[in-house]
Formats: sequence, structure tokens, C-alpha cells
Amino acid sequence: LGTLVSLNTLYLEDGTKTLKSGIINGKDLTVINELVIPSTVETIEDNAIDSIELTTIINKTGKAFDWNGILGNDPSDTFETGTVTTKNYGTVTITK
Repeated sequence: LGTLVSLNTLYLEDGTKTLKSGIINGKDLTVINELVIPSTVETIEDNAIDSIELTTIINKTGKAFDWNGILGNDPSDTFETGTVTTKNYGTVTITK
């Protein structure tokens, strides 16, 4: 298929429990407007979302995660909703 350059909304599959490091990366996609994380996700590893332009993450888990580490920044505090300024791609808003 090649590289998909842009996608409006990426829905992760219900039943997904873990997002491993590098699972969503700029090698396959370069822009995602929204990423929807299902309620079944329990763990998101640092750098799970890497080298990709992203504006919004919809966190349906009801859990707090270290979004800075997940988005490739230095890990810091954890939160359920808020904003993260990434090193290369601007601000990402995490909502419910």
C-alpha cells in the first residue's frame, strides 16, 4: 500500500489493551487529525506515538497517562485530559 500521508480520524480497535512503543509512527502516517483510544486500553508505552503530526487524542479510557512520554517528549506528570506541546509538531489536545 505504501505510506498513508494523511488521515482525518484513526480509531484504534476496541479490545486493544496495550499501545507499544512506536506503534503509531511517521513511517506509516504523517498526519492524523484525531486519534481515538478505546476504553479497553490499559497501558500506553513511552514513544507509542512517534514522529507524526497530530492535533487531538480522544482518550476514552478514563485513565491518566504520561502523554509527554507517549508523544516522545521527556516524561513528566500524568493526566487524563489536557495539552502537550511536542518537540516537532506543536500542541496536541487530549480530550475525553
